Amino acid sequence: MQTPRLVARILSALFVSFALMMFIGESMESAKKAHAEPMSLYTIIQLCLFGIGLLGLVLAWKWELIGGIISLLAFITIFIVNPEALLWPMFIFPGNAILFIFVAYLSKQSGQKNFRESDLNPAAESNVQNANKNYDNEPISE
Repeated sequence: MQTPRLVARILSALFVSFALMMFIGESMESAKKAHAEPMSLYTIIQLCLFGIGLLGLVLAWKWELIGGIISLLAFITIFIVNPEALLWPMFIFPGNAILFIFVAYLSKQSGQKNFRESDLNPAAESNVQNANKNYDNEPISE
């Protein structure tokens, strides 16, 4: 069960790192040019959607289903906005999102939680432990 999760996380880390390196490199290269062309609205929309897709892959480390869905929807929208982006290398990103959704499905089927309730509320775990101690010490009365 841990193998698909590990593969999805490693792939997403590689994809996000690669995309950040490309973005930083392009930014530095365009800053060197004397006459930089402004981006069109069409390009800005695609860049924002790509960023949302990458953000979804990052969120999927904590919330697999939510992050996977955000990422998948962003990349599908990119393909709708720009059908020329339907090249086989671009399918790697939504493929990773689908893998996160698959991992979330497997976790739900096996009853395994992606995170504990105590991750959201640290006091929850101590409250449960205290409640169990109180029940153990109280006499049973009818």
